[in-house]
Amino acid sequence: TVFFNFTMDSIMSVFFGEKSNSLLGETSEYARAYDVAHRALTKFFFSKMPFNSMLELLPFPFGNLGGLVDVVHRKFDPDWQELEGAKKVLDREALRIIEQSYNDPNLAKRCDLLALYMNDPDIKAMPKDQMFAYLRDTVLNFVIAGRDTTACTLTWMFYILCTHPELQAEIQAEVDEKLPKSEPLGVKNLAHSNVPKLHALLYEALRLYPPVPSDEKLCMEDDELP
Repeated sequence: TVFFNFTMDSIMSVFFGEKSNSLLGETSEYARAYDVAHRALTKFFFSKMPFNSMLELLPFPFGNLGGLVDVVHRKFDPDWQELEGAKKVLDREALRIIEQSYNDPNLAKRCDLLALYMNDPDIKAMPKDQMFAYLRDTVLNFVIAGRDTTACTLTWMFYILCTHPELQAEIQAEVDEKLPKSEPLGVKNLAHSNVPKLHALLYEALRLYPPVPSDEKLCMEDDELP
């Protein structure tokens, strides 16, 4: 929970320029809705796997995901309805953040990712409704890509440290020497050349416990490689 709150707070700041203090117990509507949506979607698909398999046996237009039976079933399924409610909150909060940034007189000076997108000439040229819809989906992609993956990686990193005390001592010594509290953290002092053992720990955690062990892709039409 600590790392999930930490990564959500970091994402809200680095990606959107918005302060969030989930670590200190403050409620973030976006973070809460994201967790509800994630939990409801997982429950829906894993608990309904036998039902979804049965759908494949029904003829068109009744069978398969998106068929009539599936549409009616989702309308009355409590997990799916909980997901739909959370999605509305996510959309509302994302649009609030975007609107707030859109009206920010200092937008051009900001360095968060949302501001960088909004300052792009191609995106600024979009009609407002289209721009907001595009950025709303981009915001969600940011969170999906960076929140759970980073939290899981940090969790496994600390698991490795806890189960290998000799390694923990080596990493601690390197951090104390190369990253003194008097110096701000930056790209240069966090580079592999400066803290190789810390980087090795990160890479080994990703190798042993990848947060996304598989990511299937399907071709929508015939293609040739390369």
